Amino acid sequence: MFTTRHIRRFTALGALTCALLGSAMGGVAAAQSTEESRALQQERYYMGTTGPDSHPQEEYLRSYGQPEPIAAAQAPAPSGDSTPWLPIALSVAAGFAIAAVGAAQRHRLRIRRRSAHATT
Repeated sequence: MFTTRHIRRFTALGALTCALLGSAMGGVAAAQSTEESRALQQERYYMGTTGPDSHPQEEYLRSYGQPEPIAAAQAPAPSGDSTPWLPIALSVAAGFAIAAVGAAQRHRLRIRRRSAHATT
């Protein structure tokens, strides 16, 4: 498939491409080094204002002072309206029972219709 001539040509083109990319990347490396130096300058600035052993966020949070303790929540006062929870619970339970019986009857009716339809 490849002959020696094609391999040499492919190798030469690859080497030329690498050389061109290498020279172009030199400018990128210089730009990255200036960004790194800016980052180092900024880090030195922040480390100089806060001290070598602490972090800037810790210093920022310490500037608020000592927090006050949170007071315990008070229990709500009992309501004086005396809501009738027992009749409410019974009516909800009865509604569920009626719905369950209706679903069971509907299911039985559907089974009867299928069996009657299958025999005809």
